[in-house]
Amino acid sequence: ERYYKMLSIQTAREYARAVALCGATCNSSVHAGAGRLAQTLTEYFERERGLITTACNDSYTECYGMHAATNAVLTGLTTPAEEQQIYESLLSNPAHICSFSPFNTYFILEAMSRLRLDGGRKASMRAALAMVRRCFHGMNRLGATTYWETFSPEWNSILSVGAATPNSQTGYMSHCHPWASGAAPWLTHHVLGLQPQSPGWKNFSATPFLDPAAPNLLTSVRGVQT
Repeated sequence: ERYYKMLSIQTAREYARAVALCGATCNSSVHAGAGRLAQTLTEYFERERGLITTACNDSYTECYGMHAATNAVLTGLTTPAEEQQIYESLLSNPAHICSFSPFNTYFILEAMSRLRLDGGRKASMRAALAMVRRCFHGMNRLGATTYWETFSPEWNSILSVGAATPNSQTGYMSHCHPWASGAAPWLTHHVLGLQPQSPGWKNFSATPFLDPAAPNLLTSVRGVQT
C-alpha cells in the first residue's frame, strides 16, 4: 500500500514538472490541474510523515519495506536525515538490495544515487555503483548479452557461464527483457552524466562521475552516439 502511495506522489510531481516544461504548448487549465494535483499529494506526504512519527516510532523501517522507502526518496520530499536512515536500515546490506526482478531493482538504484548521505554524493554513488555490479553485472558474468527478467546474485556461485537459468514463477523466463535494462539509462544519466536541458535533447549537459580514489570503480568514462 505504501509503495503505491509513494509512487503516486512521485508520478504527480513529475507530471507537474513535465507540464511546466511544455510552457505555452500546454493550456492554462492543464498547468493548473497538474499543479493542484502535485500540491495535494505533497500535502498528503506531510501527513504520511506524521504517521511515521507516531505509528512507526520515527523510523521508516518500522512501517516501510525497501521498495516503499526508496519510492519515498524518489518523491523528492524526504529530508537528508530520513535518507540517511533509509540507507542505514534498508539499503546498506548488499544481500537485500537486489530485487529478484531487475525491473524493480532499477528504482532502488535510482533512489540510491539520489540519497544525500553524510559522505556526500561520492558516498551515494559508490554505493549505487557497487549495486550495479552486484545486481546487474552478475548477469554479464554468466554470459548475458541482454538483461534477464529475473536474477539473483547467488546464481553466480552455483551456475557456470551459459548454463540454464532457473525459470520464474510463470514456468519460463525471458533472457532479453527490456524492462530489466534500467542500468543502461542510469549509467548514461548518472555516470556519463548526460542530462537534457531542453525538450528533445536539443541542449544537454555532460557532467561525468569519476572516482579514481575508490578501488575497482571508475577512473574514466566514455559514451558513443550511434
